[in-house]
Amino acid sequence: MNSPKAHAAHMNHPIRTAAVVGALGIVYGDIGTSPLYAFKESFKVATQGGVDLQDGVFGVLSLIFWALTITISIKYLIFILKADNEGEGGVLALITGLRLHKHKGGYKAVLLLIGLSGAAMLFGDGVITPAISVLSAMEGISVVAPSLENWIVQLTFIILIGIFMSQRFGTDKIGWVYGPIMLIWFIVLGLMGIHQIIQQPQVLTALNPYYAINLLSLHPGLAAAIIGSAFLAVTGGEALFADMGHFGRGVIRVSWFTVVMPGLVLNYFGQGALTLSRGGVVENPFFELAPQWFGIPLLGLATLATIVASQAMITGAFAISRQTIEVGYFPPMRVKGTSERNSQHIFIPRLNMALMAVTLGVVVLFPSSSQLASAYGIAVAFAMLTTTILFSVWMWQKSKWPKLAIMFVCAIFIALDLAYVSTNLMKVLDGGWLPLLMGACVLTAMMSWHRGIEKLIERHMGYTEPIEDFAARTVGAPLAHVHKVGVFFSRTGTMAPVPLERLTNMLHMKFDRVVILSIRISSRPRVDISERLTMTKIDDQVVKIEIRYGYMQNINIPATIGPVLTDLGIHTDETLYIIGHERVIVPPDPRTPSDFMNILFGFLAATAERAVDRFHLPASRTLEIGYPVRM
Repeated sequence: MNSPKAHAAHMNHPIRTAAVVGALGIVYGDIGTSPLYAFKESFKVATQGGVDLQDGVFGVLSLIFWALTITISIKYLIFILKADNEGEGGVLALITGLRLHKHKGGYKAVLLLIGLSGAAMLFGDGVITPAISVLSAMEGISVVAPSLENWIVQLTFIILIGIFMSQRFGTDKIGWVYGPIMLIWFIVLGLMGIHQIIQQPQVLTALNPYYAINLLSLHPGLAAAIIGSAFLAVTGGEALFADMGHFGRGVIRVSWFTVVMPGLVLNYFGQGALTLSRGGVVENPFFELAPQWFGIPLLGLATLATIVASQAMITGAFAISRQTIEVGYFPPMRVKGTSERNSQHIFIPRLNMALMAVTLGVVVLFPSSSQLASAYGIAVAFAMLTTTILFSVWMWQKSKWPKLAIMFVCAIFIALDLAYVSTNLMKVLDGGWLPLLMGACVLTAMMSWHRGIEKLIERHMGYTEPIEDFAARTVGAPLAHVHKVGVFFSRTGTMAPVPLERLTNMLHMKFDRVVILSIRISSRPRVDISERLTMTKIDDQVVKIEIRYGYMQNINIPATIGPVLTDLGIHTDETLYIIGHERVIVPPDPRTPSDFMNILFGFLAATAERAVDRFHLPASRTLEIGYPVRM
C-alpha cells in the first residue's frame, strides 16, 4: 500500500492563497450560483401559499442559513470530508474504500446498489446544473435589458453549446481564470447584500432558527414545498466531497468559511432585505439588488459564473464516468487527457455529446428557471442521502468514536437528508421525473454492463483452460512457429486467453514467447509503481504478468511492461499485442428482464471503446481476434 506519509502528503495540501482561490472555481461553482434562483423560488412558494410578508422573508432566510450551516458547514466540511479513500472523495471513493464492489451478496451488495444509485443521480445533476444556472443568468436580461427578453432561451442555447464544444480543449489553459472569476463573484455577492442589509438591518434577526421553525409550524401544508425550494441553496454540496482530491480538506474548508459562506449569506439576506423594503413586490430579487448602472456588468459576471459552475459539473461527470469504468460498472469510453501536468483533466467525447444533447433538450422542456427548479434538487438530494448512508457505514467500521455517538450523529444526518428527499419527491409530476428517469437509465446501464462482464468471464472459463495446462500441452506440440513474441490479455488471470487458444487449436500456431497479461483495478485511487507488476514464469516460453492500477490512473500497457520485457531479453518492437473482441449474441426473442439486460449489454459492448485505444496499444502491432459469445 501507499505509505502513510504519502497519504498524509496527498491530503494535507498546503493552504496557500492560490489554492484557496483555485478551489472557488473548481469546488464552489455550483453552490456559488444558487443565489440566482434559490431565494426567489423559496419566497414564491411561501407567498403563493398565503404566508405573511415578514414571516415569509424571515422564515425562508432562516431555512437557507441553517441548511447551509448544518448540511454544508457541519455535515460535509466537518464530518464527511474525513471519509476519504487515500485522498480522494465522492461516492465512488466510499464504494471502493469500503470495498463494496468486491462483494456479490449480503448487506454490502445492498450498500453497493445504494452507492451506484447515488453516482447515477449525479449524472442528472450534471445535466440540470448547466441548464438552470445559465437560464437563471440569462433571465437577468428581463431586468437589465427588457427589450431582449424574448432571446433568453436562444442565448442560453448558444452559451451551453459553447460550453460543451469547448470541452475538447480542456480546462488546463483557461482554468486558472475560474478561481479569480468566482472570487470576484463572491465579493460582489457580499457587497450587493451588505448594501441592502444596512437599509433593513432587522433582516439579520432571521439568523435565529425560531423563524424557520415558526414558518413551518404555522404553515404545515406548505412545509414540504418550502423545504424543497430552500434545498436549492445547498445543491452543489456533493462537489465539496467529490473534489477533495484536487485540493485537500483544509483548502476546501478555508475557502468555504472565509469566502463562500459569507458571500452567500450576505447576498441571501440582502435579497430578503430588498423584498421587505419593496413590500414583497419583486420579480428577480438577485438582479434587482444591483444599482441600475451595474446591471449589464452583473449580467456579464453572472454569465461567467454560470459557465464556471457548468464547467465544474461537466468535468465532474467525466471524473465519475472514468471511476465507474475502472471499477467495472460502465463500458469503456475513449478518455483523452487535456493536461500534461494533471491526469484528472480529462475529456470524454462520447459522454460530452450525450450531456450536451440532453441538456439542450432540458432547456426545451423547461424554458425558465422557475420551471426547471421543479426538476432540480431531486438528483442532488438523493445523491446526498446515498453518501450519508455510506458515510455512516464508514464511521461504524473505521471511526474510533463511541458507537452510541456515531448512531446519534448519523441518525441526524440521515433524517435531514430523508427530509430533503421526501420534500423534493413532491416535485415528481412537475418535472422531478426527469432526473429520476435519467438516474434510472444510467443505473440500469451500470448493472447491465457489470452483469454482462461477469457472464463473459463465465463463458471464457468454458472456452479455455488454465494457463499452466495450456503451457504443458503445447510445450512439445508440433506447431508452426511464429518468430514473434505474443502478448495476450486474460480477463481472469488464471485461464489462457481465448485468442491464444484459437490460434493454437485452429491455426496450429505457436509463438516464440508468450506473455499473458491480466489487469486488475485496485480499490485505491492510485497504486505505486513499486507495486504495479507481479510476474510469474510458467515455463521457458510462457510468462504471466499481473498489472495493478488505481481507479484514478490512466492505463498504458506498453510503457508499463516495457522494462519487464527488456529484462526478459524481449525487444519491445518485436512484440505483437493480440486482443479478443467478443461479438455478443443476444436473445432473438426477448421475453424476460434478463433477456433485455443482455440486449442492453450487447449494445454497450458493441459501442464500447476498443482495448487498442484504452490501453494505448500500438495500432501497427495489434491484432484483434473476434469470436461470438452467446449470452
